[in-house]
Amino acid sequence: MSGRGVGENWRSVDGSRRSWTMEIGKGWWSPPLKAGESVWPPQDWGTLRRLPTDPEKLILAIENRFGLRVRSLDDLGDEEWSQIHFSLAGLLKLVPVMPEGLRPAAYEALGMVPGVKTVPNQKDAKGRVGVAVTYDDPTLPKGAAGFGGYFVFDPVTYRFLGFRDTRTSGDGAARKTYTQLSYLDSWAVVDKVKQRP
Repeated sequence: MSGRGVGENWRSVDGSRRSWTMEIGKGWWSPPLKAGESVWPPQDWGTLRRLPTDPEKLILAIENRFGLRVRSLDDLGDEEWSQIHFSLAGLLKLVPVMPEGLRPAAYEALGMVPGVKTVPNQKDAKGRVGVAVTYDDPTLPKGAAGFGGYFVFDPVTYRFLGFRDTRTSGDGAARKTYTQLSYLDSWAVVDKVKQRP
């Protein structure tokens, strides 16, 4: 069984207004952030600009955002690397516009995570074949897919093509596992939720 859908997201640039998310034909409103509340990945430009554009410093900043004092990548274990991968994959998947230098730093940082590997001959939702970057998460059971799935790139130009994820739905005997392919068609900056450019 297969199906196609359009996902659309409108995100508040600073979290002060509600946002709209639609995936696989279902949509929902996200309330604005409360005073002192934050989310990862950050959406507001000021917070994104403060993130380091040096890959190693970016990893340490992600790990230390909860008030930790990690000073070296050598201090990180499997659990920390798993969380860093989750954070970097979220940043790269959910923030289409970043300050100059942040996206390349995030990709380089992702490549520094132990367990990240490349897999050839992976397709995106448009059927384009590329090389995928994925992660064998040592904190999950063997064969279980972690967050982020596959980032698929053109094997010649290295241009990002799309995502390939393994997803599940339902519980118990009704539980189903499926492959979700996606690509970013377009993005724009607008003045309000659900406004078209």
